[in-house]
Amino acid sequence: MARPYNAKAMKVFHATVDPSPEVTGNFSARRFMARALFCYVLVDTVVLFTRIWAGPLTHMLGARHGDGPAVFFYWRTFLRETVLDGNLPLWNPHILGGTPFVASLQSALFYPVTWLLLLLPVPLASTASRLVHMVIAPMGARHLSRQLGASNNGAFLGGLVFGLSSDVMLRTVAGHECQLNALSWMPWIFSAAVTMSMGQHRRGILLGSLFGGL
Repeated sequence: MARPYNAKAMKVFHATVDPSPEVTGNFSARRFMARALFCYVLVDTVVLFTRIWAGPLTHMLGARHGDGPAVFFYWRTFLRETVLDGNLPLWNPHILGGTPFVASLQSALFYPVTWLLLLLPVPLASTASRLVHMVIAPMGARHLSRQLGASNNGAFLGGLVFGLSSDVMLRTVAGHECQLNALSWMPWIFSAAVTMSMGQHRRGILLGSLFGGL
């Protein structure tokens, strides 16, 4: 015996498959995105700013004994003072009897975001750099998700998930600046690879070279 047609059930089914304003009722994509963005900012604020200034202004964003205040503060101070004095910091004479500085990957002298050091104090520049990359990472994940066919809401959610992932958050708190910088550009590099796979070879190579070089 055939089951009777249930108009209400079919209405819910079609709302799941192909939502429309008439079916979804009070659901709003903009409202969902606004709430998700608010949650992202709230979690970032709670996780990061609970220990943002662990002491004087010489302390950087993140854990009190992380790599930020223990390592990068001194490297960035040396870089800033040397460049502002008109010299190129090829050599760091202050540790291990002297070590190459520009040739070190973690000096990041030619990375554009590092140039914030020339405009801001070291702790503030470091904090701004981490916050910038915490925006670059979810934006890249959202863009990649859209390329792979996700809906607008799904891509937005994917960006939030990546932005709040343990790798991004823990490296931010621990002060792993170089790893965080590289991790933030990974979705954009994958996006360039997807662009190439779609037949846009020149555009993919250009974007891959740009993002990979960063």
